[in-house]
Amino acid sequence: MKTNTVRPTKIIKPFDNVEIRLFGRNGEKTDWSIRDLQTREDLWAGDSPQVRTYWCIDNIARDAGLKSPMVLYAPSPTFDARIESSGKFEGKGVQWTNPEWRDSEDQYNVILGRGVNADGCDVPKSSAFWLSSADCPTLIVTDGEKVICAHCGYKSLVDQRVLKGKPSRPHFSVVDAVLEQFADSPQEKLRAFITLGIGPHWGEASETELKALTRHERLTNGNPWENYYVGYEKLDIVELVRCQCLNRGIGNVRADGNDTFADKDRHEKFLWWSYERVMKQSPTDKLKRNGVLVIHR
Repeated sequence: MKTNTVRPTKIIKPFDNVEIRLFGRNGEKTDWSIRDLQTREDLWAGDSPQVRTYWCIDNIARDAGLKSPMVLYAPSPTFDARIESSGKFEGKGVQWTNPEWRDSEDQYNVILGRGVNADGCDVPKSSAFWLSSADCPTLIVTDGEKVICAHCGYKSLVDQRVLKGKPSRPHFSVVDAVLEQFADSPQEKLRAFITLGIGPHWGEASETELKALTRHERLTNGNPWENYYVGYEKLDIVELVRCQCLNRGIGNVRADGNDTFADKDRHEKFLWWSYERVMKQSPTDKLKRNGVLVIHR
């Protein structure tokens, strides 16, 4: 199946060894969800939405200059601050392998790493990380050699039971889980970048919970809560990720400033899909996903 290559909505190069390609609404045409792509058998469904999405991702991987084997690690987010090894994906890739569909110039199509439940993983050199998201930011941390990418939903960032004195998992935040992967790296070498998240519009946590969160962060890490607590029952999730990174000793932390909830193009059309916008402002809209491709060059 041949599809036209979709151009990235934005391309960002935060570090020498990392390139980010972001894919948004493209009008109303594209849904970047890969929920229904779990095994290679899912590609046998003919001209279905998930098969078209696979071939679209195959094309954008080629357009990004990835070489065979083109591997995109795409764990299913768990919201429990779990980071897995890229080795866990071995043998679980979704890939079209019928010789009749192979290209003459490149015999191998993209391997979409699936079958692993986690909020993130390490990304080996010359491969990439894929996340289908609709408000949750992606965190990229590198020491110049190793690259770790992570999905940062609110529940990934906050063990809500800790706020009640009963921890439910090994790490309070996915930021802690990411930093555990750099235990042997000098802290001064660590750099972090946060891409494509909702701005200060998220309001699912209660004011009581947000105050408990800020007390926890202030008492355990010393950072003032005002940085991410933006008003009554409102939270800036991107700023929370940034503050957690700073609190835990990463001195170089930046964000791209994209806001999935509010950003518009020059025609005043929304650039990105947003879960919060659909739930609060446009309940008749279909919820779709943005695509985040992070390449370890």
